Amino acid sequence: MNINENMYYQMVREFHKAFNHPVAEQPTIMDVETALNRMSWDAEESLELLHASSETIEEFQFLYLKLLANMKNTYEQLLKTEFPEDRLSAQVDALCDKEYFNQGSFVMMGVKPDRVVEAVHNSNMSKLWNGVPKFREEDGKIIKSDTFVSPEPMIKKEIERQQVSSK
Repeated sequence: MNINENMYYQMVREFHKAFNHPVAEQPTIMDVETALNRMSWDAEESLELLHASSETIEEFQFLYLKLLANMKNTYEQLLKTEFPEDRLSAQVDALCDKEYFNQGSFVMMGVKPDRVVEAVHNSNMSKLWNGVPKFREEDGKIIKSDTFVSPEPMIKKEIERQQVSSK
């Protein structure tokens, strides 16, 4: 199996450096505030997926409430477990599971993500304001520049290319 070991990692590392996000040079535990912010942003993307999957506001509201109920169940289960002694390994395990589920979603959709991820990366890099990042005050999330290029047209084009080439 040929895994492009760090293509995604290197693109995200470039983004982190450009936007003054932390870049660790060795395995390091993520602090609780950073973990919360990153999972909040992850939750935003999860809600965007549910919204994109819905056909009506009622369906979206139902899916949102179901997601909250599922999260509550997991929360209640975790309250009954011991906290990990090795927090770094536990954090890495959780992130790997998330990545595995994410890649599984691409597999289920029949979308090869490499070129799509590259389009998203290029779009993310276009968030710089004349080479300088700007951030939302309440949580530090990046604010898109006036020259931001949305990835959606390139994503659509790549999906169409994959649909044609798979026939």
